[in-house]
Amino acid sequence: MSNAVYEINAADLYDKKKLPDGDTISISVVGPDESSKEIKFILRLEEPVSWWKGLLLFNRKGNNSFRAIAELQGNDPSQTNGATDIDELGKYDLVLSKAKTFGVHTNMYRIVDAQRAFRPGYQYILSWLTD
Repeated sequence: MSNAVYEINAADLYDKKKLPDGDTISISVVGPDESSKEIKFILRLEEPVSWWKGLLLFNRKGNNSFRAIAELQGNDPSQTNGATDIDELGKYDLVLSKAKTFGVHTNMYRIVDAQRAFRPGYQYILSWLTD
Protein backbone atom coordinates (compact mmCIF):
# COMPACT_ATOMS: atom_id res chain seq x y z
CA MET A 1 0.00 0.00 0.00
CA SER A 2 1.31 3.44 -0.85
CA ASN A 3 2.50 5.80 1.87
CA ALA A 4 0.08 8.41 0.52
CA VAL A 5 -2.85 6.64 2.22
CA TYR A 6 -4.38 8.79 4.96
CA GLU A 7 -4.80 7.18 8.36
CA ILE A 8 -8.20 7.75 9.98
CA ASN A 9 -10.14 6.38 12.93
CA ALA A 10 -13.64 4.94 12.70
CA ALA A 11 -14.78 7.88 14.84
CA ASP A 12 -13.99 10.20 11.91
CA LEU A 13 -16.77 8.44 10.00
CA TYR A 14 -19.27 8.62 12.87
CA ASP A 15 -18.58 12.35 13.15
CA LYS A 16 -19.06 12.89 9.39
CA LYS A 17 -15.79 14.83 9.34
CA LYS A 18 -14.51 16.08 6.02
CA LEU A 19 -11.61 13.74 5.33
CA PRO A 20 -8.17 14.87 4.09
CA ASP A 21 -8.94 14.39 0.36
CA GLY A 22 -12.26 16.25 0.68
CA ASP A 23 -14.52 13.21 1.08
CA THR A 24 -17.35 12.91 3.57
CA ILE A 25 -18.27 9.36 4.57
CA SER A 26 -20.79 8.55 7.28
CA ILE A 27 -21.28 5.33 9.15
CA SER A 28 -24.31 3.87 10.90
CA VAL A 29 -24.69 0.59 12.76
CA VAL A 30 -27.36 -2.13 12.81
CA GLY A 31 -27.30 -4.98 15.32
CA PRO A 32 -26.36 -6.96 17.13
CA ASP A 33 -27.22 -10.28 15.55
CA GLU A 34 -26.09 -12.69 18.27
CA SER A 35 -26.07 -15.63 15.84
CA SER A 36 -23.53 -14.07 13.46
CA LYS A 37 -19.75 -14.19 13.82
CA GLU A 38 -19.28 -11.99 10.74
CA ILE A 39 -18.71 -8.27 10.54
CA LYS A 40 -20.99 -7.09 7.75
CA PHE A 41 -20.50 -3.96 5.68
CA ILE A 42 -22.77 -2.13 3.27
CA LEU A 43 -21.20 0.47 0.99
CA ARG A 44 -23.53 3.14 -0.42
CA LEU A 45 -23.04 6.00 -2.82
CA GLU A 46 -25.24 9.00 -2.16
CA GLU A 47 -26.07 11.32 -5.07
CA PRO A 48 -24.22 13.01 -6.67
CA VAL A 49 -21.34 10.59 -5.88
CA SER A 50 -21.03 8.09 -8.72
CA TRP A 51 -17.36 7.28 -9.37
CA TRP A 52 -15.98 3.88 -8.26
CA LYS A 53 -15.59 3.35 -4.50
CA GLY A 54 -14.34 0.31 -2.61
CA LEU A 55 -13.87 -1.13 0.86
CA LEU A 56 -10.80 -3.37 0.70
CA LEU A 57 -8.71 -5.58 2.95
CA PHE A 58 -5.05 -4.99 2.05
CA ASN A 59 -2.20 -7.33 2.87
CA ARG A 60 0.18 -5.64 5.34
CA LYS A 61 3.17 -7.45 3.83
CA GLY A 62 3.31 -4.85 1.08
CA ASN A 63 2.86 -7.25 -1.83
CA ASN A 64 -0.18 -5.29 -3.08
CA SER A 65 -2.60 -8.20 -2.65
CA PHE A 66 -6.08 -7.41 -1.42
CA ARG A 67 -9.64 -8.65 -1.13
CA ALA A 68 -12.58 -6.42 -1.94
CA ILE A 69 -15.27 -6.53 0.73
CA ALA A 70 -17.52 -4.19 -1.24
CA GLU A 71 -17.12 -2.04 -4.34
CA LEU A 72 -19.43 -0.17 -6.66
CA GLN A 73 -19.83 2.77 -9.01
CA GLY A 74 -22.66 4.76 -10.50
CA ASN A 75 -26.11 4.93 -9.05
CA ASP A 76 -27.31 1.49 -10.08
CA PRO A 77 -26.97 -0.36 -7.80
CA SER A 78 -26.58 2.36 -5.19
CA GLN A 79 -25.25 -0.08 -2.57
CA THR A 80 -23.34 -3.32 -2.21
CA ASN A 81 -22.41 -5.46 0.74
CA GLY A 82 -19.80 -7.89 2.00
CA ALA A 83 -18.44 -9.38 5.20
CA THR A 84 -15.25 -10.26 7.03
CA ASP A 85 -14.30 -11.59 10.44
CA ILE A 86 -12.38 -10.14 13.35
CA ASP A 87 -9.26 -12.21 12.56
CA GLU A 88 -8.98 -10.68 9.08
CA LEU A 89 -9.17 -7.19 10.58
CA GLY A 90 -6.17 -8.14 12.71
CA LYS A 91 -4.14 -9.39 9.74
CA TYR A 92 -5.13 -6.92 7.01
CA ASP A 93 -5.62 -3.18 6.66
CA LEU A 94 -9.20 -2.02 6.11
CA VAL A 95 -9.02 0.65 3.41
CA LEU A 96 -11.55 2.94 1.75
CA SER A 97 -10.59 3.49 -1.89
CA LYS A 98 -11.91 5.61 -4.74
CA ALA A 99 -11.39 6.35 -8.41
CA LYS A 100 -9.31 9.47 -8.93
CA THR A 101 -7.91 11.13 -12.05
CA PHE A 102 -8.52 9.07 -15.21
CA GLY A 103 -10.53 6.58 -13.11
CA VAL A 104 -7.45 5.11 -11.40
CA HIS A 105 -8.51 3.14 -8.31
CA THR A 106 -6.62 4.73 -5.41
CA ASN A 107 -6.35 3.70 -1.76
CA MET A 108 -7.35 6.73 0.28
CA TYR A 109 -8.14 6.01 3.94
CA ARG A 110 -6.79 3.25 6.18
CA ILE A 111 -9.02 2.77 9.22
CA VAL A 112 -6.29 2.28 11.82
CA ASP A 113 -8.57 1.10 14.64
CA ALA A 114 -10.68 -1.30 12.55
CA GLN A 115 -10.09 -4.36 14.73
CA ARG A 116 -11.30 -2.48 17.82
CA ALA A 117 -14.03 -0.42 16.14
CA PHE A 118 -15.93 -3.12 14.21
CA ARG A 119 -17.49 -6.06 16.06
CA PRO A 120 -18.88 -9.42 14.94
CA GLY A 121 -22.67 -9.58 14.74
CA TYR A 122 -23.03 -5.98 13.62
CA GLN A 123 -23.70 -4.46 10.22
CA TYR A 124 -21.91 -1.22 9.36
CA ILE A 125 -23.40 1.00 6.67
CA LEU A 126 -20.82 3.27 5.04
CA SER A 127 -22.40 6.06 3.00
CA TRP A 128 -20.08 8.04 0.71
CA LEU A 129 -21.73 11.48 0.82
CA THR A 130 -19.24 13.71 -1.02
CA ASP A 131 -16.06 13.23 -2.99
